[in-house]
Amino acid sequence: NPTVSHSQGHNSSGTPTNWDHYYSNTLSQTVPIAGQLGYRQQVAEANRTAAEGVFQLRDVSLQLAVLRAYSRLLAAQYRVSFTRQDLLSLEEAVDVLRKRVSSGATAQYDLVRGELEAERIRTDLSDALADEKSSREELRKAIGPAAPAGLFAAAPVDLSPSYAEIDALTTSALISRGDLKAARALSGGAEASAALARREVVPDLTFSLGLLNSAGPSSTDILAGVSVPIPVFRRGQGTIQAARATADAAQFDVQALETRIPTEVIRAIAVYQQRRTERDRYQTTVKQRAEKLLRIAQASYKEGARGILELVDAYRTSREVRLRDLELRTSVEAAGFDIAEAVGDVTAYAVTASR
Repeated sequence: NPTVSHSQGHNSSGTPTNWDHYYSNTLSQTVPIAGQLGYRQQVAEANRTAAEGVFQLRDVSLQLAVLRAYSRLLAAQYRVSFTRQDLLSLEEAVDVLRKRVSSGATAQYDLVRGELEAERIRTDLSDALADEKSSREELRKAIGPAAPAGLFAAAPVDLSPSYAEIDALTTSALISRGDLKAARALSGGAEASAALARREVVPDLTFSLGLLNSAGPSSTDILAGVSVPIPVFRRGQGTIQAARATADAAQFDVQALETRIPTEVIRAIAVYQQRRTERDRYQTTVKQRAEKLLRIAQASYKEGARGILELVDAYRTSREVRLRDLELRTSVEAAGFDIAEAVGDVTAYAVTASR
């Protein structure tokens, strides 16, 4: 920025007139002659781009926090749902047992065994409801002020999308990751700062132009000048080396991220694919057989071919299988979120996030 200066004084001796008054107004402008302004602009632009990368990384993290909380609430709701179904089915069986005990067709032991199992499922339902409440509050916290007030339920959605090939995801990560964008911008800014440190050694020129007015006799003079600082004491000792070291460190950070990111993506995809394979295998083999076992046990119990112990065992097996299936499903979803985090993009969940 230009500098405006004003000075005035009185001459108390000499000729032609004692105590004559004078004043001057001067405009000065410093002009960098070694391109410092351009490098300063590069540094400022790099800092702006780095801030955008950090903001993008934070935005992805917040969206994934919402999706993870949503996934946990879905799992908690599903657990509550099938636990209630199990309790209702077992209570129906216990009612049948009471009638049989009253008629003398069944031993008291079977009734007590069925009632104890029903109480155990009621306890499981209480735990499931508490987990559902906790998950709902976690989701409300992740959403923030926009979260709905009061009770709300998570609509069932598919949180295990099909991802692209590893090469495509790796390329996307090296382009989209906010932390890598920020690191590259900071590296570019550090290089500009190092170049600026070298140019700062070159002195700037300061041009000045002004008017000198005096009285006694009255006169107006034009002033013009140029000044150049002489770098006697400060010649960039240490500053250039420090800026160069900072730029080298920033470049190493970029290289480290460029090496680490593909590894993170490959590992996340491998875990995701393995968990999806295990989930699909479990659903098509174990889960279907457990459902068939429960249907057989219920039918046999109603026909009197099986006792309460076999029915209770079938219920327990069915619950264990469904809990394991739920665990596998949520683990697949968690692995998918890890891929999105590794890539730095939640596009695969765009539909879900918009809801």
